[in-house]
This record gives sequence, structure tokens and C-alpha cells, in this order.
Amino acid sequence: MSSPSSSSPSRLPTYFLSIGGPNFIENTQHPAYAQLKAVGHQITHKVKPKAIVVLSAHWQADSPNQILVNAAEDAELIYDFYGFPKSYYEVEYPNRGGREVAEKVMDKLERLIVDNEDPEQHYRLGEALAPLRDEGILIVGAGMAVHNLHDFRAARARGTAGETMPYAYSFDDALKNAASSPPEHRKVNMLALLLRCDARSAHPTLEHLMPMYVAAGAAGRDEGERLWTMADGSLNWAQYKFGGK
Repeated sequence: MSSPSSSSPSRLPTYFLSIGGPNFIENTQHPAYAQLKAVGHQITHKVKPKAIVVLSAHWQADSPNQILVNAAEDAELIYDFYGFPKSYYEVEYPNRGGREVAEKVMDKLERLIVDNEDPEQHYRLGEALAPLRDEGILIVGAGMAVHNLHDFRAARARGTAGETMPYAYSFDDALKNAASSPPEHRKVNMLALLLRCDARSAHPTLEHLMPMYVAAGAAGRDEGERLWTMADGSLNWAQYKFGGK
């Protein structure tokens, strides 16, 4: 019999994936591109979910205490970037939404209050979604382990874009230690991350980190592991998986 901290055979894992920018359309030689492709292959060929629920850093409500769920059967792409070649805005991604799954998500989150930058509330959001894992639904948090675009742009302007910032290493290490800590201590350890002196350097705004709290909350008593990491200037591309085999 498996221990209470282990995944049941039918329970899907959860993931946190550091995602690429629009330039990944062309920059397919970036190491993170290959890693995302490998994780995608793992999900489609080994995990084989019935549906995927993505908690995205690029999907925020205009006002506090709102949770937005995309229930469209055929969702058009949102090109939430500017200043790129015209061809970037012509890329299409065939997809099929699931109204039934969206309704399940809305039902789970009906009584939750979630502020855009409150990590504990996002952790509870993940806990509320956790039962979906037993229905063959994969939960993915999409953001970045470290994400400081101000320093990214400043480095490009100075011509020092190849230099990696210290916090891209230090916060990544702290995130790994918190995410892979024993499940009964994980929540406390992850909440403590934002008390670190490098936290606001790694994440001047928290939208790219909050999906990690959702993925960890949805993991329940399953253990977490860092699958891969790469510090890159003022960014870090770490990938995490909770539970599963």
C-alpha cells in the first residue's frame, strides 16, 4: 500500500513551467525551448491528461478579488506583447477549450478570494483545484522562476545582456529548497520566500511567481522536484513537477 504522501496511480501530477517570450517563435535554439518541448512530450505521451487547466501569469483580472476562467470552446490567441515583427502576430495555435472543465474549475473556486499578489491565497486556490487531478485533469502553473524585465531591458541597453544577475541563482536555489521540502512544511517554506532580501529583485511584480504557488498548493501531500533550471541574465527558466512517476 502506498504511503499517504505518495500519488495514487490515477492521480495526475502538477507542473510549474517557466515559459518563453514571443521570440521563442524563432529562437528555437534556446536551451529552455528544448526543455519545454521535452516536458510537453512527457505530458502528451506519458501523463496523457483528459484536459489541462493552465494558471497563467498572463491572465489577470482588472480588479482585485476576481478569478477569471476562460470557458471558450474556441479561444483566439491574445497577443499580449508589442514591438515584435508582424509575423509574430499572425501565429496561430489550434486549440479546443472545454466548457465542462471550465465549469468544474469555477465550481471549485466559487467561494475563494484571491488577490493578485497574495501567495497564501494562490496556494489555497491550488488546494481547491487539487481534486481535479483525480479526474484526469492536469494542473499547470505557467510563469517564470525569476522574472525581472526592468533589469533585462537595462542590461540590453548597457550591452551587458550576457551577464547573469546574482538573484537569478540565489532565488532559484531558495525556490527549489522550498518546493522540494517535505509536503507538510512546503506551504510555510514557500510563503517565507517573499520575506527574502532578493525576492523583489527576482520578482519586482509577482504575477510570474504566483502560478508556482497554485501548482504547489494543488500538489497536496505529493513531493515536488525541480526538473531543470537555467539562470539567464535577470531570468530563470526552472521547471517543477509535483507528484506522478
